[in-house]
Amino acid sequence: MVIDIEMQVIKVDGTAVTGWFYERAVITPPMVGVQYRLSGYAIRNHLYFATTSGNATLYIAAKKNGIITQLPVV
Repeated sequence: MVIDIEMQVIKVDGTAVTGWFYERAVITPPMVGVQYRLSGYAIRNHLYFATTSGNATLYIAAKKNGIITQLPVV
């Protein structure tokens, strides 16, 4: 079964970071040891994402220059 989920990313204080958008999800039978998650395809149209070496930290920003200011200097 495929469903569309209407989502909006908000800050801790409740203010909107993005507008409302739809993310598609697939419902499958439960499987032991499998963790389910959304693909995140639609959210990439609203936010910028980056990681650094090791992928230990995920950096997220509403604008491209916001990502650049967050990344550590190497």
